[in-house]
Amino acid sequence: MLNPSGNEPQVPSLHDWEILGVNVSRFTRKAEIILYSPDKDTEAVLRLNGVQRFFLSEMMLQNVILDVQLFDEINDSDYLERGLRLLGMESFNFGQEKGLKLIYFEPSVGAELTCCFSEFEFIEIKRAGNIDFGTDRK
Repeated sequence: MLNPSGNEPQVPSLHDWEILGVNVSRFTRKAEIILYSPDKDTEAVLRLNGVQRFFLSEMMLQNVILDVQLFDEINDSDYLERGLRLLGMESFNFGQEKGLKLIYFEPSVGAELTCCFSEFEFIEIKRAGNIDFGTDRK
């Protein structure tokens, strides 16, 4: 479970999950990342509130996650540096704002995503055949 400081909700390990879609609103300052685990046949939504900056690149038909890192303070992580660089932020600015978090999705294939936000919620939903992936998928 990813839990930067120990007193926040947790994000489970998302290794080998796929990013199916992303919905971002600059008006409500919210982002939703729609996820799917082929191993568990489970869908999930990661909701980010208080979004200040958001970056997504290389979205493809299949977007497999290698690793996800969540930060709520400055440290020497290369993932944090990469996320800040993609968002055009300085580590000084990130470290000064109380309650600010950064999440970084490192891709195996496809989308690289990073976001600076204040709150999150992870909702996991067992699939009940509600997404049609096509008739040739077994």
